[in-house]
Amino acid sequence: MNIYMEETSEICQRIRESLLAFEREFSANVLFAGLTGSTAMGLSNQTSDSDIFVITEEPILDFSHKLVDKRFKYHSFNDYKLALKFGNFEQRQDSILLREDSLHLIVFALPAIESSKTIPVSYPSSHTYQDDKDRLPKSVTRLFYRQHIYDWRGYVQSHWEHLIEQHCKAIDVLDYLYPLCRTRTDTVLKKSQVVTREYLYAAHNILSMQWIIKNMSLSPNMFVDLLKTCNDKDVFNELMPLYEENKSSNIPRKEILIERNHIIENFVEKGLNEAKIAIEKFAFTDFQKKLL
Repeated sequence: MNIYMEETSEICQRIRESLLAFEREFSANVLFAGLTGSTAMGLSNQTSDSDIFVITEEPILDFSHKLVDKRFKYHSFNDYKLALKFGNFEQRQDSILLREDSLHLIVFALPAIESSKTIPVSYPSSHTYQDDKDRLPKSVTRLFYRQHIYDWRGYVQSHWEHLIEQHCKAIDVLDYLYPLCRTRTDTVLKKSQVVTREYLYAAHNILSMQWIIKNMSLSPNMFVDLLKTCNDKDVFNELMPLYEENKSSNIPRKEILIERNHIIENFVEKGLNEAKIAIEKFAFTDFQKKLL
């Protein structure tokens, strides 16, 4: 399985120039990076930006030599003009910096990631994904799961065994996916109208967990490929039109709303219950298997 981005691609060239500018600006040492979010999942459309997780050797210092909040956000446009943004990731539309071609670099230090990483013992039904709390320790796991790693200096290849052992066992990926999907199901999918892409994200989470539990390997990451593994025809027939509508839209994702879809919701809830049972049963046995 190839988990690396094509280094000659246009987006890799943009990422490389952004990372070099970032290192100059902050005297940082970037170990590796990777594409996450809707673009990495094949769910982006004309309004989407590109989220890049950046893994650094040490925490980054700002101009006042104070530690930068891990929610630090950095923007690079086609002209590679640099800008900083702090605060809520969801306030993109309020920023004059927003452009459809923007890269959003979200920075984490590897020592902080590994010192904060824990293995779950069990999942209560209320186990949720808290962005500030959970994003940091799961950031490297998320990069391997998304399979769009930019190993621009060969760090991942030279530290492969350590990184896979620490961040890419079955339980690591399931520990990222389950609470993320549980939170999505208990919040945004319970509204009277639901953002179309939230159903696609939730289905992606469930189908990925089903694949991992069954095959003990990383699941296909692109949504259209993962959807082909869905054995429920009714669910497939509900999801495929939503996927096609999302891909062809030029409307920001939060503005594409539909009425609640109980077929998809039941599929997601059933998948969560099955995953919870499997995780609690096998967390310290079968799911310690490395996925790569």
